[in-house]
Amino acid sequence: MRVSDMMHREGRVFLKSEVDQVGDNWPCLSFGKSKKRACDRFSKEFELGRDVVVFVGTSKKNTQNPKHRSRLISAFTVDPREILETSKIVPTDEFAAKGSEPHERWPYSFKVVDAANMIGPPYRHARDVIPKGYGDLGKLANFGDVVEAEGAERDAVMGLEVTPVKLNYTKSARNYLDGLGSPRGAIGLSMEKEANRVVQLIIDRVKRGGKTEEITHPLRSAPDTNVLKSLIISKFREQSLKCALCGGGFDFSGKNGMLQLSADRIDSKNGAYDSENIELTHLACNLAKNRFSSGDFEKWLSVIRGAGQNASD
Repeated sequence: MRVSDMMHREGRVFLKSEVDQVGDNWPCLSFGKSKKRACDRFSKEFELGRDVVVFVGTSKKNTQNPKHRSRLISAFTVDPREILETSKIVPTDEFAAKGSEPHERWPYSFKVVDAANMIGPPYRHARDVIPKGYGDLGKLANFGDVVEAEGAERDAVMGLEVTPVKLNYTKSARNYLDGLGSPRGAIGLSMEKEANRVVQLIIDRVKRGGKTEEITHPLRSAPDTNVLKSLIISKFREQSLKCALCGGGFDFSGKNGMLQLSADRIDSKNGAYDSENIELTHLACNLAKNRFSSGDFEKWLSVIRGAGQNASD
């Protein structure tokens, strides 16, 4: 099997420096916090079924296996439709081993679809196969970014032999990935529109945090827009498209404001909009929960569900 078997004959070959081969410890293509624009650009340029990514081992000691340094080590394809949270895909122990926090250094990732490792050792030295591409990877402006192998270098990479790799995601990673999907395909345009609306509301709230107008807005925080949208979509699926508070369905038509989607912080004292502190609720349920006591709110829920005889029970 060759790299050419993993891609279309007219496809593009993207190169990225990495410290190890693609595998269970790092089953994704990741970008650093400072490379958000590069990540967004790649998601638009890469086409699944057409293109391929090739890992080139770094020349430094952070590529722990000396046989991988400056060598072509892996080839794979990714799903570019959604930018995912790296911490949900990569095992926690792997971050600990690297002495890093995922949200600090590599927050953005794409899921690997098909993976293969180059035949070796010995692995082909990058200078021998992609001299220009290898030089481009070494430029300061390209650190952490992808570059493209073109012309004869592209053809040379396509001719390299590889062996397929079966990736075994952790249970938590599989649950996270199973809860995602193409927004346009699995969730629908109306729901994607709602997700975009809620994301923008959250971003606006975060921006207002700490500012004094007639009131002082509490400090809030949220992940990057694309990560936040993936989180909202994941919550859609986790909650089976139901309000987390009352269990009723949402109105995505926009005709009933009380039934529209609202992002509720589970712990209102915690200003973070993250996977541990966010749930999707009706706007009416969210407002009622925050305005009244928990006892009054639960009584109200029992009444609208028909469980209580009347409001004074």
